[in-house]
Amino acid sequence: MDSLYVHPIQKPDGSWNLASLVRHEGPVPEDSSDAFAGWEISVDDLFVNGGNLRISPRPEDRAIPHSVDGLNIHSSISLSGRGQLIDVESLSLLTSDPFLRVDHCSGRVCATPDAIEVGGFRLQTEKNHLKLDGLYAPGRGRKSSVTLSALRLDVSEVAHFLPGIAFPLKPTVEMHAESENDSVIFDLTLQEASQRVRVDGSLALRRNLIPYSLSAVFERIDIAPWIKGKEGASDLSGRLHLEGAGMTIKDANASLTMDVGPSKLFSRALDHVSVEAAYRSDSLDAVVDVAGIFGNARVRASISGVSREQEFDASIRFLDVNLGKLDLAKGLDSRLNLECLAHGTGILSGQRSGTITCAVGPSQFRDIVVDTMYVMSHLRGPCGLAVI
Repeated sequence: MDSLYVHPIQKPDGSWNLASLVRHEGPVPEDSSDAFAGWEISVDDLFVNGGNLRISPRPEDRAIPHSVDGLNIHSSISLSGRGQLIDVESLSLLTSDPFLRVDHCSGRVCATPDAIEVGGFRLQTEKNHLKLDGLYAPGRGRKSSVTLSALRLDVSEVAHFLPGIAFPLKPTVEMHAESENDSVIFDLTLQEASQRVRVDGSLALRRNLIPYSLSAVFERIDIAPWIKGKEGASDLSGRLHLEGAGMTIKDANASLTMDVGPSKLFSRALDHVSVEAAYRSDSLDAVVDVAGIFGNARVRASISGVSREQEFDASIRFLDVNLGKLDLAKGLDSRLNLECLAHGTGILSGQRSGTITCAVGPSQFRDIVVDTMYVMSHLRGPCGLAVI
C-alpha cells in the first residue's frame, strides 16, 4: 500500500468514526476459542510506504497525536487455529502534537492458546534505544519472564505523556523479572557514569499477607538534581534491605536496615549513617545514627498502638556537634552535648499529650558557654503547645 491515508475522528462519546466500518450481525458466541479452527490466513509480506494519518481526537485527549507522517511498515502476519503471529521487520513514523520520531521498530509477537511471546522487540527513537523480550504463560508450574534494556534512557522524549514527572538522569537500564506460581522475582540496574543503583527483590502474590523482600546497593549517587533549591554535590554510597509481609497497618510486619559509608550530602562530609527500623503488631521502633565532621548524633523512637492511642517514646543525643560545620548559616560555631527525651500519646493525631525533657552538658554556642542546663516542657492540646 503506497501513500495510505486515514483520517480517524473521535466522537464526543469517545468512540471513533472507523468503528462504523465494522458491522455486527447476530449475537457474539461466548466461546470463540475455535474461531480460526480449520482456517489459516497468511500474509508473507505486508508493505506500507509513505502512510499518513490525520487524527482528530477530543480536545481533552491530549496524549493522542494529531498526525502521523512517513509511516513505513514491512511485516508478515499469520492467523490460524494454532495461534496468531505478527512479525514486524521494520517500522518508522513521525508524529506531531505531541512530537515523536520512531526511526526503527521491529519485533515478533506470537500468541497461542497457552502463551504470548514477544521476541526481539527493538525500538529506536530520536533519543532512546529500547530492547524487550518476554513470555507470558499463565498456569501453575509455568514460568513467565520479561527482559528490558535501555541505552541512556531519556524520559524527556515522552514528557508530554507523563506530565509533572521529571527524571533528570539518562541512565542505562537493565531489568529482568520472572514469575511462577504467583511468585515474582526481579532485578533492576540503573547506571549513569559513576552513579549506579542495583535493586533485586521478590514478591509472593498468592498469600494473604503478601510476603516481600527488597535489597538495594547504591554507589556515588548525587541527589541534588532531584531536589529543587538544593545546591552542592552529593556522593552517597551504601546498601538497603527491606523485608516483611502484609500491606495494612494492622497486619503488616516489616523491617528496614540501611548503611551509608563515607559519603557527601550537599557538599557536607558524612562518615557513617545507619538506620534500623521495624514494624511489628501495630508498633514501630527505629534507631538512626549519624557521624561526620560535624559530630555524632543518635535518634531513637518507638510508637505503640500506631492505629490507636499512639503512645510514643523518643530520644535524641548530640555528642560534640558543631553546627558551623553544617554550613546552614554563618556564625554557628558550637560544641553541643545534649540529650532530649519525649514521652506521650497521640503523636500522629491532633490531640498530643506528653512531656519533653532536655539535659545539656558542657557545651558552647558561639560565645555562650553552658556547664549544665535542664528544660522540661509539656505538650497539650491539638497544637501541641509547650509550657516550659
